[in-house]
Amino acid sequence: MTMLVLEYAEKHDWSEHPFALPGDKFSWIGFVSVVGVTATGEIVLMNHYSNPFYVFYFHPGRNTVRPLEVQGFEHYGGGSRVYAFVDHVDDLTFSMKSWQLPQNIPRFYIPEIYPQLVKIVLLDDDVVVQKDLTPLFSFDLHGDVIGAVGTCLEAFHRYYKYLNFSDPLISSKFDPQACGWASCMNVFDLIAWRNANVTARYHYWHEQNMRENA
Repeated sequence: MTMLVLEYAEKHDWSEHPFALPGDKFSWIGFVSVVGVTATGEIVLMNHYSNPFYVFYFHPGRNTVRPLEVQGFEHYGGGSRVYAFVDHVDDLTFSMKSWQLPQNIPRFYIPEIYPQLVKIVLLDDDVVVQKDLTPLFSFDLHGDVIGAVGTCLEAFHRYYKYLNFSDPLISSKFDPQACGWASCMNVFDLIAWRNANVTARYHYWHEQNMRENA
């Protein structure tokens, strides 16, 4: 397996890290995608299209890769998954309250996951970064919680395409012509988020949706 790491974005300077993984069980693994970074600086990668599949921990500083086989998973709480790793126990700390939600959407728990942060830039895993994103952290959101790419050019992005405005609760709270926001690149002001109690609002509307579909 070969890892290509962009060391200097402005110079397009890539470093190549080849690794020989033991045995022949990895010979069929194609492309893997980055799914996160650990607190110790390891880049977490996963291949999604095989069974069993694997998680890889790549540490650029140590130039090491740790492959972990995912033995299987079970659905929990209506939408979340609990993964079973082979011969591995990780030190996981998470809120059971949020884990037990029927639909665990990580972006709605960012202020709880990172309580010390005041602003965060969130990118989808298929976004290619081509320049320094530092200016986004000083971008003035004028008190808004989120800065996002506009999607108003196409009618199918407007709320009336997603929400049931025949419901009085929906029609009294939302503008049918308002635009949905693109999740590809977002800037979150976490102070404004906490002041507006966005996570609690998400819980409220999620519960309303569950009752509607019950």
